[in-house]
Amino acid sequence: RLSRLILCGGFAAGLDLDSATAIGLLPAGIPVEQPGNTALAGAVMLAAHPELASAITDRFAGAEEVLLNHTADFEARFADALLLP
Repeated sequence: RLSRLILCGGFAAGLDLDSATAIGLLPAGIPVEQPGNTALAGAVMLAAHPELASAITDRFAGAEEVLLNHTADFEARFADALLLP
C-alpha cells in the first residue's frame, strides 16, 4: 500500500498526472510528487555541502525500492494493462 508516490527524472517531470491516472498508469487517490531531476540536484547539494551527507542518508533510510520484475504477478498485470481503458 502506498501513502504517496514520488516520480523522479525527465519522464516523470513531463508526465501529466491527470492523464496518467485516467489511463491507469498511476493509481487514483494517492498523492504524487514530481521533484524533477533529483539525482543531479542531490549531487550538486552534496558537492556544495558535504556536511549534509549523514542527514541525506538519514532522510532516505526508510525508503523502499520496489523491483517490479521480482513481483510474482507483474508480467501478467503489465500485459493486461497494455490495453488502455
